[in-house]
Amino acid sequence: MPDHLELGERRSGERRCFLQFEEDRLQAVVIGRVIGVHIRDDALTPEGRIDIARIRPLARLGYLDYTSVESVFTMPPPDGPNAERSRLGLEGRPDLAVVAK
Repeated sequence: MPDHLELGERRSGERRCFLQFEEDRLQAVVIGRVIGVHIRDDALTPEGRIDIARIRPLARLGYLDYTSVESVFTMPPPDGPNAERSRLGLEGRPDLAVVAK
């Protein structure tokens, strides 16, 4: 795995699921505060961003179906009265992010 999160103040718990299709199935829940993000160098682009197409993360679609990322494209937010404010921070620069008031 090319990246992982380091958790502090971790708590875990269990709950029982009594859904119609899951007879008394035990589910695990982990809650923690992220204190570090570790990314291998070979998972980064020359610009220092995570190369999503290279690491091909998995995504749950529903039911028993999953998919993996094979290509990435950019789609900016639509134009409008707050378009410029909406774009701030989306490129991975939290110093430009708009804080809600």
